Formats: sequence, structure tokens, C-alpha cells
Amino acid sequence: MWCQKADSKRHGTTGGIPLESLTNEPLLPLPPKETRDKYRWETRKVTRDGFISFDGARYGIPWCYSGRELRVRICGEYFEAYEGNVRIVQHKIEYTSGRIVWLKGQYEGLAERNGIAAPLPYALKLQNISVETRPLAVYDQIAGVI
Repeated sequence: MWCQKADSKRHGTTGGIPLESLTNEPLLPLPPKETRDKYRWETRKVTRDGFISFDGARYGIPWCYSGRELRVRICGEYFEAYEGNVRIVQHKIEYTSGRIVWLKGQYEGLAERNGIAAPLPYALKLQNISVETRPLAVYDQIAGVI
């Protein structure tokens, strides 16, 4: 209401009425969707379980990228994730919010590494440690349960 009233008055600098100027302004159409999609890049972090959340859906990424930041975009009918200039995955877009889109072979190779994606030095040292085994009654006695 206020905007319409203000835009109907003569402008002090240009001397024109903004609403009239707008109807005479030759606006160019937007470029095609395919062209616009090429420039819509965002950065997303891959979750620990190997997914990127984008526009309400979760898209599967190979497990080895967990914790990394990737560049993502929608291009045509596909969701794409890139590391640098290398495309990591391409999924058909899912328009249902909360939907999970799995990647075939997303966790391939993880089981062979005993669930450790990138073993840290301290994890390798822990493999050779032995723990004393004793009956549970010992802990009951210490806690005063018996």
C-alpha cells in the first residue's frame, strides 16, 4: 500500500514517476534454466554417514568423502557433487523433503577396513593392547552390592 503510493509520486532526482517508468522499461528475459543451473554452486559438508543435505533431501556420497566439504549444484534434472573440478556423484533430483537418495556402493570398501575409514596413529597402537578378564562378581564386591 505504502510502496504503491510512494511509487506513484514524481521522483525528485529523475523527475519521472517510478510506476510509469517501470512499464516503459525493456526488461530482458532470464536465461534458460539450463544456463542458470550451471552457475548455482553451493558448498556442503558430507555427514559422517556419507550424505549431503540439499533442498530438503539427503544424497548419498562415497564414504571416503565423509567430513569433507564438496561443491554441489542442480544441473538440469540432476544433483551433482564435485571435489574441485571432478564430479563425485550425480543423482536424479528428489523433490520430496526428507527423502534419502542412496548411492549404489556408497559404503563399498568400508567393511574391509574394520569400520575405520582413515586409521589414526593412536587407533593402530590400540590394536595390540590386551585387557585383563575377571569375573563380574569382583565388580559387585567393589561396589558393595554383595
